Amino acid sequence: MNVLATALFDKPAFLNVVVNGLVLASDGKKMSKSLKNYPDPMATLDEFGADSVRLYLLNSPATFGDEVRFSIEGVKDNTRRVLLPLWNAYSFFATYAAIDGFDPEAISDGPSSNELDQWILLKLNELTREIDSSMQSYQIARACPALVVFLDDLNNWYIRRNRRRFWGSDTHAHATLFAVLTRTCQLLAPFAPFTADHFWRQLSFTKEMQTTESVHLSLLPDARELTEEQRELLARVDLARRVVELGRTIRVNHRIKIRQPLEDMTVGVTSERDRGRLQRMESTITEELNIKRLIISLDPGSLADVVLKPQFKTLGKKLGTAIKDLQAAMSEATREAKSAALEGLPITIASWTLSPDEYVVELRPSGNRLVATDRELVASLNPEISEALRLEGIARELVSSVQKARKAAGYEVEDRIQLRVRASDDLLQAIMTSQAYIEEETLSKLVTALGQPDYAEHIEIDNERMEIELTRT
Repeated sequence: MNVLATALFDKPAFLNVVVNGLVLASDGKKMSKSLKNYPDPMATLDEFGADSVRLYLLNSPATFGDEVRFSIEGVKDNTRRVLLPLWNAYSFFATYAAIDGFDPEAISDGPSSNELDQWILLKLNELTREIDSSMQSYQIARACPALVVFLDDLNNWYIRRNRRRFWGSDTHAHATLFAVLTRTCQLLAPFAPFTADHFWRQLSFTKEMQTTESVHLSLLPDARELTEEQRELLARVDLARRVVELGRTIRVNHRIKIRQPLEDMTVGVTSERDRGRLQRMESTITEELNIKRLIISLDPGSLADVVLKPQFKTLGKKLGTAIKDLQAAMSEATREAKSAALEGLPITIASWTLSPDEYVVELRPSGNRLVATDRELVASLNPEISEALRLEGIARELVSSVQKARKAAGYEVEDRIQLRVRASDDLLQAIMTSQAYIEEETLSKLVTALGQPDYAEHIEIDNERMEIELTRT
């Protein structure tokens, strides 16, 4: 083909060629009708849908020209990580949009000044840039992981942190989520065409969208260049999320429930810039981790032992047997060298000057506090639980149980209820100290007497059995 194109037109026959790897059976053999070593295609499509299969294959090594073993579990995983999160986000939006009578064409008060709104729109802009770059360079497999990360940002940070704004009928919150969902449908369209078009039609609140009829006929806006202020907002929130993940890791590893308040957590950072970022995000971090106070230290080494090692893959051939001498010298590295390594800077060990790709930094917990690390970050959680913190934890556990009971009873999110708690005197006293918080969080009124309840359930809190009764008002 190229010979003919060159001879006839003096140019190549094509500029890019897409080559896919073989799709094999789960046992690594070629799919064969005689062996029947593959799932029924029609049954698979009926159970999971064509889009789940498309996402699985587009996110597989086949797009790099490698072989892939077809797996039903892989199809399920892409459904769980892409399609279900999108459904959850849409379902949340649709619920509150219906309650508040949201109309995107009626909004006239300009862009939102809320940082979370700005942040998720910036994340959407970066997703647009990433997918456009992936498609332009024919690296399709890069697009699906980017969608997974964004949908996690949308559900597990933006929506979860904004629930109160939706409860309060915040117009900007509705408008932002609407804009994000419509753009996400456009970005998803090449990879999951049926799902994207379904949600697009469900979101067709504007005349323009109704006229367009299909997401596949809509025009996707280009990603814009970010200002320094916008890049700083992304960096600030991303750093806060890393700190939150460290705190959650500590709680999970040491079996401390997130609903149990704790006194404080210390975070070690390596720069004034990062300290300033965390100070601005302090209220968010303390709320997410259910702690009373965030302490920020510029000395991560005071929270964990910094261990430096040579990067053997990089230095092995270069230094030969001398690498053992370097390893010994690195075990006695100075505090200055450790600080520079934590910041990812070149370091000097004895007579060697090492670039960041020539050494490895490990942070090992020290002392009695609970510690977790992530590259240059160190988090140290105070596990002491005072009596006041214990009582507050009981109230939070009750709120969680009541919310689950509301759902089991079939109540709508806006329904107000009467709540009666049958428990020991000590537990009731602990609950009444947080009465206002419990009532606000569960849209309830705590009462001491209740007729025939709509719903009743036995639960266990603080190793004590109790009963909750609910009635819609």
